[in-house]
This record gives sequence, C-alpha cells and structure tokens, in this order.
Amino acid sequence: MSPPREPLRLDSPTPARTDTSVLRNALWKFGIPLLVALGGATYLAIPVAERVLTEWFQADVDMRAQLVFNSIEEGLVPLIETRSESQIRRYLARIASDRRLVALAVCARDGKVLHRSDGMPKEVECPQASPRAASFELVQGSQSLLHIARFPMEKYAAEGYSVVVVHDLGFIDRRQSRARDYLVAFLPGSGAVVLLPCLLVAWAVPRAWVGTLV
Repeated sequence: MSPPREPLRLDSPTPARTDTSVLRNALWKFGIPLLVALGGATYLAIPVAERVLTEWFQADVDMRAQLVFNSIEEGLVPLIETRSESQIRRYLARIASDRRLVALAVCARDGKVLHRSDGMPKEVECPQASPRAASFELVQGSQSLLHIARFPMEKYAAEGYSVVVVHDLGFIDRRQSRARDYLVAFLPGSGAVVLLPCLLVAWAVPRAWVGTLV
C-alpha cells in the first residue's frame, strides 16, 4: 500500500518580491515614458518661450522708444534751429542717461550724423534715406542685443532729418535665462508630482488584489 500523497500547495509570492516587481514594472511602463515625454516637452518649449519673450519685450521697447521720441522732439526742434552743438549734445546726453537707453542721434539724409550723444555703438548707423515712418530693428552689438528705432522729424521733412533711439536689450537675455531655468525646474517637478501617485496606485492595487487571493 503506497503512502498517502500530500496535497499540492501553490505558494504565493512573498510580499517583498511582489512589491518590488510591481514598482519596477510601473516605473518602466509609466515613469520612464513620462520622463522622456517631459524631457522632449522641455526641449521644445524652451525656444518657443524665448521667442515669445523676445517678441513681447521688443513690442514693449518699440512703445518706449516712441514715447522717448515724442517727449524730446518738441524740445529738440528749437535747439536745432539755434544750431548750438553744445546745447544739443547736453540735451541728448541728459535724455540718454536712462539706464536702458544707450544713445541718441539726429541724422540727415545720406547717413550723415548731425548730432549724437556719447556711447553710440559702432553697429548703429544713420539711415541713407530719411524714414517716412517709424522703423524698428534688432542688431547684435558687441556686448548685447540692441534695439534701434528711427523716427522722421516732421518739422524738418524737407531736410530729411530723423532721430535714432538706441536701447540695450541685454535684460532680455537675463530674463530668458531665468525663464529657461523655471521651465527646466517646473516640468520635471510636475512630472514627479504626477508620477508619484501613479506609482502608489500601481503598488497598492495589485497588493490588495494579491491579499484577497491568499
């Protein structure tokens, strides 16, 4: 007579092994793709944010340059009529003492400089033809980006006089760098906030299900 056989027992996996396996699978299925997606989103968002900031600040400086010209034109006209070089230079220097304003110049046609304040960058030139309307452009200077605005003087339209207003846009680079740092910190941080609850759910649900089977 053969001895009785012991019933077959199915050993359930240990909780530690189950927890580790679940977390590892959840990390590979959800965590790694999420981090890759956030990295790609950060890579694509940075140039877009920089372009938007540049256009935004450029529009703001366009308006600021227009206000500068409107404020100085009335006082500049009588000084030009007196032809006092020293008074005009002092007037332009006083206006150009603003922190972001680099230089001012009064130009004639054919690119001739009539009057200018100190510190005029070599990259900035008077227009060959007198502008018929306000014009704006960005030029890379030796140290930072420059905003150049040119305005026609209606009083001296026949002579082709115009005023050039130059602003320093170096502050845009600093703010773009700050925005870049915020994006790099925010997107991975938000990913971690999303990933952590997902991992907890992926760990808790199978653990509870395994517990009902034991």
